[in-house]
Amino acid sequence: MERVARGECVLNAAPHMVALQAAIDASRGARPSAISPALPAQAPPAAWRDNDASAMSLLWRIRTRLTAATPGIVQFAPCAADGSASAVAHGFARAAAMTIGRTLLINAREAATGGPLPDAYVPRLYHQCISGSILFGLLAPQQGGLCVAGGMFSVIVLDQPSPLAGGGACITAPLCSGTILTVDAGATDLASIKSAAGRITSLGGAIFGAVLAGVPSWVLVQ
Repeated sequence: MERVARGECVLNAAPHMVALQAAIDASRGARPSAISPALPAQAPPAAWRDNDASAMSLLWRIRTRLTAATPGIVQFAPCAADGSASAVAHGFARAAAMTIGRTLLINAREAATGGPLPDAYVPRLYHQCISGSILFGLLAPQQGGLCVAGGMFSVIVLDQPSPLAGGGACITAPLCSGTILTVDAGATDLASIKSAAGRITSLGGAIFGAVLAGVPSWVLVQ
């Protein structure tokens, strides 16, 4: 099977696939970008620059997508069945809490269920573990158009398993503002990327773009 890091590949030119192609192209370059956005790059405000650069850049690129609904709901899911998007989701949630408002980071990979707990180090960031129908019920719009957590949080971030590993990310995709896929540099194959994206969009979910994860630090500083 052809690997992303060395294979030549062509994706459909649909808008959500352009970002995925950018992530794949970046993994083949000498200096890959840490983020492959769905929106044009813009410089974040100076006050944000002390925070995690990659997470703040991603938040800044999709900020307009989060203003259409309250709260903005973004889910992160790896393309590979055995991959994880936890680090990227956590960084994004920290950035959202620092710059937008109260943010709930939901671990949708664990079976345990409990109420939101405040982060010990990041103001306005809360953590919760939810799975299955309980998560769907939390995100489903209620009377007035808001979900259950809509009056408490400005942003909800979901740490999901891969769409190829189960139905969780596919089921919640239509309820989210959008999905961000994580692509492991030099490891995620093209078939997995296209399949993960296809499953999300086939159910009416929007894909904001892709994040290139696992890039060695020595490559980024070359």
